[in-house]
Amino acid sequence: QYPSDTEGNGRFLGDLRDDEVRAVLSYTQARRYPRGEQAIREGDRENGLFVITAGRFEVVKRTPYKTSRTTVLQAGEIFGVQSFLDHQPSSTNVRAVDDSEVVVISPTGFDRLRLAQPQLALRLVLHLARIVSLRFRKHERSLTAPGEL
Repeated sequence: QYPSDTEGNGRFLGDLRDDEVRAVLSYTQARRYPRGEQAIREGDRENGLFVITAGRFEVVKRTPYKTSRTTVLQAGEIFGVQSFLDHQPSSTNVRAVDDSEVVVISPTGFDRLRLAQPQLALRLVLHLARIVSLRFRKHERSLTAPGEL
């Protein structure tokens, strides 16, 4: 789990007021994934930002030598961040562990939000920047054994 994905009430953008949540949701699409279904496949050009509203998803990374689960994400957490930000193909697979639900904001939906509610869009981007930074720091720590420089 990425502990950096949550704030406020324990959910992504959990510090938003109810009216702000409704505003963001008006620019999203709801999707359901039955247990075992992939939401994102490595190499996909799906570049939406996924916010888990129910269930759990596992992030799986393939290498030439093995396939390994990197994390399990739950309600209130997000995935698809890199592709959402850089518009590049996905570098991982994300699969529903349980019957699960998400809301997805596409780049087009985000542009509409940005034009209609720029302050709210800025808060979303700043939160994403924080998540990316904290995930990167966690990754850096995992590369360096204790006591090594």
